[in-house]
Amino acid sequence: MFPTFTGSSRKPRQVNLSGRRNAQQAKVIPGLSTQSHQHSSSLLSAQQQRARREAERRELEAARKIQCVWRGKKDLAVRRALWRKEWDEKYGREFANRKAHDLKEAISATKLFLGFYDRTWSSGKGLKRTGPPQPADDLPRLATLVHALTTDESLISPFLSIEQAESQNLYTLHRLLAILLQTISQLKPADAQSISLLRVILQFIFQLSSLALTVVTNSNYSVTVAPTYYEALSYITVSFDPWKNSDLRKVLYRCLLSPFSAPVPANLSRVVPTIASLYKAFVRFYLTSPNLRDFLGSTDFDKLAASLSLGKLSEAVLDYVEENNKTPNHRTEKIQHLKKSKQAGQRERIQEDGRLWLLAYIIYFFRSAGGNAFDNSKDGNSYIRCLTILLGDTAGEVGSRLDIEDYEMGGSGTGHDLTTITDNSTAGEDIEEELINEAEDDNLGCREKLPLPSFIREQLNTLVEQSSVSSLLSSSPSFTSAEPSGLGAEGGVQAQLLASYALTLLLVFPRKRQEIRMWLYLADTCDGVPAVRYLWEAVKKARLYLDVCEDVRAAVESLKRKRKGQANHDVYRKKPGNESSSIQRSYQHYQGALISKHDSIGATEENDDNDWRVILLFLELYSFLLIVMDDEEFFNAGKNARNNIWQTGGEGSRARDSAPPLGDVKQLTVFLKNLAFAMYWYCEEIMKEDKMRNFGGDMLPAVTSAVNPIRAGELEVAGVRGMGFNFVKGVVTGLLRMIYLRDSRRRFLPQDHWLMTSRFDMEGFIPAVVAEEESRHKLEAEGETNHLDEEQDIPRGSRFENMRRQLHKQQRNHYLAAVAPRLEILQHLPFFIPFATRVQIFREFVTVDQRRRRGGHTDPDAWRAMVAQRPLTRGESRSMLSKHHARIRRDYVFEDAFSEFYQLGEGLKEPIQISFVDKFGAEEAGIDGGGVTKEFLTSVTKEAFAPLKYNLFLENKHHMLYPNPTSIDELRENAREAKYASVEIEVKVTNLLKQYEFLGRIIGKCLYEGILVDINFTGVFLLQWSYGKDGGGAVGNGYRPGVNDLRDLDEELYQGLVTLKNYTGDVETDFALNFTVTSSLSLDRGRTKTITVDLKPNGSNIPVTNATRLEYIHLVSKYRLLIQPRLQINAFLQGLGSIIKPSWLSMFNQSELQTLVGGGDSPIDVADLRKNTIYGGLYVIGDDGIEHPVIQNFWKVMEKDLTDEERRKVLKFVTSVSRAPLLGFGTLNPRFSIRDSGDDQERLPSTSTCVNLLKLPRYKDRETLRRKLLYAVNAGAGFDL
Repeated sequence: MFPTFTGSSRKPRQVNLSGRRNAQQAKVIPGLSTQSHQHSSSLLSAQQQRARREAERRELEAARKIQCVWRGKKDLAVRRALWRKEWDEKYGREFANRKAHDLKEAISATKLFLGFYDRTWSSGKGLKRTGPPQPADDLPRLATLVHALTTDESLISPFLSIEQAESQNLYTLHRLLAILLQTISQLKPADAQSISLLRVILQFIFQLSSLALTVVTNSNYSVTVAPTYYEALSYITVSFDPWKNSDLRKVLYRCLLSPFSAPVPANLSRVVPTIASLYKAFVRFYLTSPNLRDFLGSTDFDKLAASLSLGKLSEAVLDYVEENNKTPNHRTEKIQHLKKSKQAGQRERIQEDGRLWLLAYIIYFFRSAGGNAFDNSKDGNSYIRCLTILLGDTAGEVGSRLDIEDYEMGGSGTGHDLTTITDNSTAGEDIEEELINEAEDDNLGCREKLPLPSFIREQLNTLVEQSSVSSLLSSSPSFTSAEPSGLGAEGGVQAQLLASYALTLLLVFPRKRQEIRMWLYLADTCDGVPAVRYLWEAVKKARLYLDVCEDVRAAVESLKRKRKGQANHDVYRKKPGNESSSIQRSYQHYQGALISKHDSIGATEENDDNDWRVILLFLELYSFLLIVMDDEEFFNAGKNARNNIWQTGGEGSRARDSAPPLGDVKQLTVFLKNLAFAMYWYCEEIMKEDKMRNFGGDMLPAVTSAVNPIRAGELEVAGVRGMGFNFVKGVVTGLLRMIYLRDSRRRFLPQDHWLMTSRFDMEGFIPAVVAEEESRHKLEAEGETNHLDEEQDIPRGSRFENMRRQLHKQQRNHYLAAVAPRLEILQHLPFFIPFATRVQIFREFVTVDQRRRRGGHTDPDAWRAMVAQRPLTRGESRSMLSKHHARIRRDYVFEDAFSEFYQLGEGLKEPIQISFVDKFGAEEAGIDGGGVTKEFLTSVTKEAFAPLKYNLFLENKHHMLYPNPTSIDELRENAREAKYASVEIEVKVTNLLKQYEFLGRIIGKCLYEGILVDINFTGVFLLQWSYGKDGGGAVGNGYRPGVNDLRDLDEELYQGLVTLKNYTGDVETDFALNFTVTSSLSLDRGRTKTITVDLKPNGSNIPVTNATRLEYIHLVSKYRLLIQPRLQINAFLQGLGSIIKPSWLSMFNQSELQTLVGGGDSPIDVADLRKNTIYGGLYVIGDDGIEHPVIQNFWKVMEKDLTDEERRKVLKFVTSVSRAPLLGFGTLNPRFSIRDSGDDQERLPSTSTCVNLLKLPRYKDRETLRRKLLYAVNAGAGFDL
């Protein structure tokens, strides 16, 4: 039939000499060796014939199957009709009037009924019928059967006790129960017949509730709780409103609790679910239903709460969440279908709401139990874990919906339809990534958020009440010195649980953050140890704390372990089949410490998480303590605590007893320094961030990464959602700065304790910082340019714009932190670097900025020449120069300066030219080579900052200046009395704020040009320069007003608040205060007016008590220091920031900023001044290098005859400032100069302060020079140009 195989394996050669393609060339089958085209054609033909025969056989087989199935269904339909007729004749009429007589009759009737009723039933998969519709008359038959079987337990018990009939009878009974549960979802709530049938069904199910909860397949029982039982009860509760039907409510209540209390025959123990499984089903499928208290009634709901074990309930929640984390998603197809349906949005909302209802019910059950909630500490720990997980999972929903107007979620009586939203009780169990992304988009505002119902709101608010927060420590024992290092002991476990829960509260309730920290601060352990001290003892035993104190690298390695674990988990989760839901991911965040079993990350990382949580909570509370603690309490901390006994009294004594002693604070600062340094300096190494990312349209330089990159905002340091890398870095930085400010006010640490110069290459530090600043400037400029270009294509205010803005900002900040670690340290932790080095860096920044803005020139005349020679029109050049030139009247320096130079804005950085005009309108002689500009700036500051003239600034008793906090209120009140319109009043207010802004620019100009001014600002005002507008700065790095700062503004108010804090009596009765604050306004014509402001909503009706006095003290401090003068301070800082970048100012603390403005307080270095002095006239040093005799006498007087105070007076007499420049007199601009002014022995020395020139007559002797110089200095000789 086929050609014989020749044995040759060589492919035949195809030769074509025609040059044309042969379209008829045969195909060559791979692997087949043939000798000719005929061989291949025959083989292909045989294969095709075989395929046709195979297809014919399959068609015949399919036809036979279809015919068989069709005949079978037809015969089965006939058979079921006969069974139905037989059942009606044999049992239907009989059971209509009586109950089943015995077990045999009941079994026979049930089996016959199942024969024609039960078809295509599949247990454990929703119990859906996939066959033809059920005949309408089958439902009455079912009602008749159930009614006949529902007698007393004497009829049902044999089903459960006959051991030899166990498998068959239980299977039959289980099939009937499954049909009944499925039938419940088909009943109509408004139908009286349905309600009657429902009561009968529930009564029957009540007797067999344990079996109704199991899953059975082909007579093989699996002890797993089926969702149908509690789903059906949930549907009844929500849809039928049992509160309106007492009989239905009674039987429903029995069905709810019977699985927990019904006795189980011994022979059925292996097929009945355990108590733990029952609680898990109850949690998963019933407690996610809305408004249970309203539907069941408060009385029955309270009975339900009393009947449950809260410890087992908490364990069930934990097991349920853990199981979801381990179990793969079996319902992907269903979710995919729901994505495409209109029900997806409703389903997602039900799932979100279900978690909230579950959380609210758990809280309510705990409150209902009171002090007898738990039998042992293990149950209490389970409850804390449970709350922590649920709170963390619902944090976004709670935060965005807690303060929205109330509504009833899930309906007000009819509820959601569980027949259309199948399996609603799987609250977030198997949501796919697309649905998760939609929910996350909701948080960005793409869908309007609905408010929380009143019940959930009430329960959540109880979590932040003082009693709830304080009770967290009530069962915790204090640590003893005998306990080993580490937190593995019982006390350490308690501290870890407390920290996990408390941190979650702080994240979920950001608006009540201060209250939560205050209640925690006021809490005590069971043996009376304050919370802060208790946590400090736990921190000292934490292995992570001890390791970081020893070595910076310990912090780096711990954070790297967190990053690697999180990256590996994200990689696993993104693989097909490993997708996790929102609740699964939230559980994984808490997995390390909250549930100790099934640790998939590693023991080391889990221990780190435990330590991190305790440390972070302590840092939070200690930060709060420093805010309310005055210096005296801080420096006497821990002195009253002896042998672990803490004396109670006023909050002052409590603060002293709570805070660590100074020796421990020193060790704490070592830990904070090392941790902060690791997070800033080793940020790139920790994150392994892939910097080849889009940044404002440009690709940033690439850095290879061996692992999956994680952004700093995504790395969760303590395994708690929201506690990201940047957040923790902010907390550490903020606390470290607070302790540093205490030390800068009153030193208690060694001189060089804060420096970390050994970690840097200080020789190349300044050039490296300048290079980083240049790189940052270029990136910011490019990013802003691309940012503006992108805005043209995006609708203003859209969610896409908000998302893009946020992402752009995060990427930029993280990249800058990685590429400019020195700048980050200088901005946030400047005290790591010596002050002199920072001043040099500041001057370098200014010089680089001047060159950039002035075309490479720093000399004012060179810049003017360049502008005049620009290839612009002559008018443009003149216009630019004229804007920087002004005629200033001597008697109106501030008004003229404001009107001439305010419109320059940032352009005030460029050189300005001043022509002074006397009172007759004539210009004063002189050329502005820098000296007149100096005189102009010092004159503006002297006039504008005078408290009595413009009322823009006030001075305290130490003659230090701060913005007048009532200036705007006084302006508005005076304008109202003068009958100004509201628009005119706002114009006046705007003009006043512009004056504050202009003064900020003037001070910035002085700093920019290196001109010292003799002005002293209060420390609290200077402190806000470091933080920028609104006291901002990085997260956790903003200005935090404390009671100590009030001392700079109002000493009497400060002393009064300290007295209130330390008072041991009844504050409410003896002080009669409320949450308001009063201010006195100074109006025109010497009048005054008092205004009262609420410190919190309805504050006038809220008394200040012993428990709330700390909150009152904090709110008063915050109002006086931050809120009341906010507009004035922000305007000033906006002007200051337009000249000096806020990041430059953040390199200095308040005392260092005062030194920048007015010079140093160190003694006058006469040798340095002499070395950098310029001489003129007859005093010029000749070729012999010998000074003039008068000059020699002058320096002898300065060095030997004058005190340091008198030298300062001389310096102020010549330069208008009594303090020396920070970097020595070599940086004084213009230089200190001396020239002769004749030989008249009676003439006094005079000065030209604008050019720092001393005009010194040629006195004949040293004594005369000393006497005349001091007389002139003390008499205040006038300006002599």
